[in-house]
Amino acid sequence: MAPSRIRYAVERALSKVTDSVVAVSDHVADVLTNQIGVESSHVKLILNGVNTKRFVRNADTRFHARQNLGLDGSLVVVGIVARLAPIKNHAYLLRAIAALSGLAENVRLLVVGDGSERKKLEEMAIELGINKRAIFVGERRDTEELLNAMDIYALSSTSEGMNLTLLEAMSSSLPVVATAVGGNTEIVLHDKTGYLVPLNDIAKFSNAIERLVCDEQLRIAFGNAGRASVDKRFNDHAMIQQYGGLYRNERR
Repeated sequence: MAPSRIRYAVERALSKVTDSVVAVSDHVADVLTNQIGVESSHVKLILNGVNTKRFVRNADTRFHARQNLGLDGSLVVVGIVARLAPIKNHAYLLRAIAALSGLAENVRLLVVGDGSERKKLEEMAIELGINKRAIFVGERRDTEELLNAMDIYALSSTSEGMNLTLLEAMSSSLPVVATAVGGNTEIVLHDKTGYLVPLNDIAKFSNAIERLVCDEQLRIAFGNAGRASVDKRFNDHAMIQQYGGLYRNERR
């Protein structure tokens, strides 16, 4: 039996002995009910939330973060924070960066995270000729500082439920380019807070990044809209209240 089928069977069995199963996005709710087979009455939707006081744009933080990374203030930094695993599809992002035109020579790619794909990805960066533009910093705990060092957040995953770092990036006023998969389509408002791109369409992903690289005002507009969206829809205060209400109701 395939690993996903085993996991689905376990989750389906566990759902029968629990009061509620929380879905963090509409996509996850759909998977729970239509693929795993959890009774829809058991599924409760509570969107992920982030600490908008911690993840915020700050000029001083940005200056020191870039200084520590050796990044000149004139560079446009595209970043991703994710484990280096096949599902995060970093190879797609590397190819998109390599496909940027000469207009984007001032771009650097900041890759935050570690995992089984690191050696392969570092070798790919050399093969694509972007190893001097791609910076692999490994796993880090100072995510809020690193997000401030970025100008654009890119998420190249093949599948997502509700990506927390994507929310943290938007809370940090970063415009986003993300694959149109899973919960990404519920977070990113296309052409308002960033761009949603079809999975594995390298040309469209690269073009979306380049559009933001070449237009600082657009980056600012999308970033501000993203911050407002997270404040309204994905703040941790609302999430905590909903979990508290769920536990109180289930105890009655």
